[in-house]
Amino acid sequence: MVMKQWPYHFQSSMSNVLVIVAALMAIFLVIYGLYRILRNPFHYPYFVRSFDVSRKRNVDIEDYIDKYLGSEFGWNCIVIPFHDLLA
Repeated sequence: MVMKQWPYHFQSSMSNVLVIVAALMAIFLVIYGLYRILRNPFHYPYFVRSFDVSRKRNVDIEDYIDKYLGSEFGWNCIVIPFHDLLA
């Protein structure tokens, strides 16, 4: 009868742990690789403007936006930063 030595059991459990760690690292690398490949490289500039409509009833936000874009100040707030992008 051949007796297994104590380090044999320890090596077996260590190899299982190493296989699990290697599998988790491989999964992480695949997910990270897909993230890097599929992410959107473009960062669009956003324009944020808030309109104060407190204490008003039946507000039509489209009218506020049209008035803002129709004014010279509002139009310049949107157009001037884009000239820097195109230049």
